[in-house]
Amino acid sequence: MSDSRMLAHAQHCEKKQTNENAAWVKSNRRMSWCIRRRPRLILLIIFALWTACYHLNLLARSPDAFAYPPDMNLFQIYDLVRTKDNSKLPPRMMPKFRALLYDRGVCKESPLPKLLFLVKSVHRNFAQREQIRRSWGNPMCAKSTGVISRTVFLLGQLKDKNASQEAIVLQRKLELEQTKYHDIVQFDFVDSYANNTYKILSGMEFVCSECPMARFVAILDDDFLVHPINLIKTINQVTEFQYPIYVAGGVISSAQPRRSPFSKWYVPYNAYPFHIYPDYPTGGTIIISMPMVKLLSTVMPYTAYLYIDDVLLGILLHKLGINPVHLDGIHFFAKPTYTTDQTFISAHGYNSPEQLRQGWSSLNLQSECEQS
Repeated sequence: MSDSRMLAHAQHCEKKQTNENAAWVKSNRRMSWCIRRRPRLILLIIFALWTACYHLNLLARSPDAFAYPPDMNLFQIYDLVRTKDNSKLPPRMMPKFRALLYDRGVCKESPLPKLLFLVKSVHRNFAQREQIRRSWGNPMCAKSTGVISRTVFLLGQLKDKNASQEAIVLQRKLELEQTKYHDIVQFDFVDSYANNTYKILSGMEFVCSECPMARFVAILDDDFLVHPINLIKTINQVTEFQYPIYVAGGVISSAQPRRSPFSKWYVPYNAYPFHIYPDYPTGGTIIISMPMVKLLSTVMPYTAYLYIDDVLLGILLHKLGINPVHLDGIHFFAKPTYTTDQTFISAHGYNSPEQLRQGWSSLNLQSECEQS
């Protein structure tokens, strides 16, 4: 082999070896990068799995071992409060709120009301309240069936009640509304979704104090359309056996807590560690007998706070061993066809006075509910 050919061969071999070395170095670097990245990847996978388990309630406890503070029989608490035996009472877990604005005669005028509509509302919904007074909240509707009713609107106070001109104006308008209609009850907690439980608790306590002769209380949201005559037909069908423990509504079964912090109904595990809620009546329309109003308003303050008011009500009923009664005529998720649904009691989603007016017209109750 000539010298030139030998030199070319040597150069070719050297180049090949250099390429092989470069490929090995590149492969080794890639492997080292993967090894270095693996702990991060593993941590990312673990975090993703944990997040999925958290949001899907896979970390929750079985309801078979259900427990919710206080760790004490609620009937025993009720008896201790009634007998004023404070030495054995557990600490109260919810504050007592004052009524800032109310009419002492709301339930004192004869004839006394047998049915109370407690309507959860907020300051700005002036026109919504006005439309309710003209429609299903009009006591003439109940009177046409022989039942005396009263409608009361429950509110809290504005967060910045003294900090802005708008808040001052809203409060002044509310006071003028109360002067005209005498149907507002305003408490001294901040009016917010997170304080909804305070609203129904304070409302029930108000009823026990001011309207103890009522037989039934209907707790309603102001974005509901109500058929008052069908509601009264429903309570007229309650038997003597049912009455002492009667709580009814559109009952939700096997609902799961929302674990995403971005959800309106977010509930962390430390507040509620179980993967399903007990059966509960949806909060827009709940019908409660007076004995149950007294029982629930007495024991609720000694129970751990949960801002989702209807869920907490379901928890209390579960601890008391009482099953809520499901009413098909209460529609929370879809509006019924009024002309064909003879069992219709109420429906959600009437967010404006005009929607409420149109819905009311479709019920054709004007003749029964004419103002005197």
